Amino acid sequence: MWYVIKNSMRGLFLVLGLLALSGCVTMRYQAPGPGQPISPTARIGEGQPIVVKHFLRKRHIGWTFAGLVPVRLAQVERVIQEEMARAGGQADGVINLAVREGFEFPGADFFLTLLGGFGILYHSRTIWIEGDLVRYLPAESPASAP
Repeated sequence: MWYVIKNSMRGLFLVLGLLALSGCVTMRYQAPGPGQPISPTARIGEGQPIVVKHFLRKRHIGWTFAGLVPVRLAQVERVIQEEMARAGGQADGVINLAVREGFEFPGADFFLTLLGGFGILYHSRTIWIEGDLVRYLPAESPASAP
């Protein structure tokens, strides 16, 4: 009887260990609607772009149950809308948009994942959202050139 219990405990620890090392997370980045042009490159409109403000924001995202259930999402669209609102109507769009994902060690991600049972109960990651808010000056027409 002891042999069966010992082997089943060993198997339970093996399964829990493998579960702790595995995960299935989904990250979805959604840009705002058509009212705010966004580009991961340097051009989105006509005319000369003038950088109004550069922004870099950090957000923590997380999942529970070994990455199966999202708890906190990146909400890139909310960050962009907040930055556009902070510009006070001076920005026409966002260029050079970059979304990076990483694990802060040591930091909030490490400690939250550690407290969450090595990712079984809670797994945390960090998202950095960076870009340039721009305003476009009107393009000069060939007729107005000297």
